[in-house]
Amino acid sequence: MFCTNCGVELTNDARFCVECGTQTEVEAVPVAAPASVRRGRRTPVVIGAVALAVVAAGGAYWYTNRLAKLKVDEVVAELDGKVGVTYADVSANPFTRAVSLKDVTITSLAGKPIDGVRVQVLTIKGNPAKDADPHELDVRVDNLSLDLARMGPVWAKWVTMGYGTVVVDSHLDYQYSRKAGEFDLNRFEIAAQDLLSVSLSLHLGDIGADVASPKEALSQPTMTIRGGELEIKDAVLIDRLINSMAEKDGVTAAAYKERLTDTVSAVLAGGGRKLESDLSTAVVRLINEPRGTLRVTIAPEAPVSLQALKKAGDPGRQVMMLNLKVGN
Repeated sequence: MFCTNCGVELTNDARFCVECGTQTEVEAVPVAAPASVRRGRRTPVVIGAVALAVVAAGGAYWYTNRLAKLKVDEVVAELDGKVGVTYADVSANPFTRAVSLKDVTITSLAGKPIDGVRVQVLTIKGNPAKDADPHELDVRVDNLSLDLARMGPVWAKWVTMGYGTVVVDSHLDYQYSRKAGEFDLNRFEIAAQDLLSVSLSLHLGDIGADVASPKEALSQPTMTIRGGELEIKDAVLIDRLINSMAEKDGVTAAAYKERLTDTVSAVLAGGGRKLESDLSTAVVRLINEPRGTLRVTIAPEAPVSLQALKKAGDPGRQVMMLNLKVGN
């Protein structure tokens, strides 16, 4: 390079001119900070962001659980005189929109005291998506127990067959959604622990805007049935009941089953129609093979209104309209 004052040639690293002493215009080259220093500067920022996220999540959980407790208390208060309910704890998850009640006990029905109905966990979950159907719901009941002896009905001993407390189900799932005037009862399943498993799905249409549940929809004459399925399996309860009745009659279980299957065949297959014959065969098989499956499907060629079903009157005609099919 050259001096800007006198023009003498200088070395590239010279800071002053050797001839006139003028300072050269060499640009200082910045030296990058070591990687460890750069990481050290970012660390407090990362820690602060994580801490803020944790505090925000904790605050969301606290606020959601507080609102859930208030809402549950409000609902229980509204049930006063209809259903008496107590519970030990309420927890909520703001991200899955799920609320859980623990150790739920039913203390009264229609104002009358009742004992022996308990639920370990009751969970109600909505759909967290922004465009979710507000009527979409998923209810799960874990370990519902009915102590029929303590509940006190006259038929308790006959149903329990001396077993006392009966755990009716290991879980109960109830899911439904409503979209564009239609209801989908996606799954209503009762899995009775070592006793019985029942599941139901149902698709309804032409539902009014003010209807809030499938039960209410079924009361509307304009409602149409689009399809559905009922499934019963692992009916060990039927086997226990048959054995109990056979013992009371003083006959063997095999003899009682034979008598029962003859009765079913006479009642259901007497008309000679295919559905009755299929139903008879399926029920007889379920009696003799309680671990089997009984399935009833609803598959109408076109939506069938409840009003049309009532107007048909004849059960045979109604069966044809719904296109019922029965099998194992």
